[in-house]
Amino acid sequence: MKLKTLYLVLKIDKLVREDASKLRGYIGNKFPEYPILHHHIKEVGYLYTYPRTVA
Repeated sequence: MKLKTLYLVLKIDKLVREDASKLRGYIGNKFPEYPILHHHIKEVGYLYTYPRTVA
C-alpha cells in the first residue's frame, strides 16, 4: 500500500516550550474555515475521520 505523506517544517526564531496541542489549537483558531485542521464543527461536534484526504 502506498500512502501520500506531507512533511511540514516550521522554522521559528524562538524556542517553543508548549506542547503540540497548543500549536494545533493555534492553527485551528487561525483557520476555522478548514475543519480538517482542527476537527471541530459547530453544528455537528467533532469530525474524527482518520485517515482523511483533501480532494
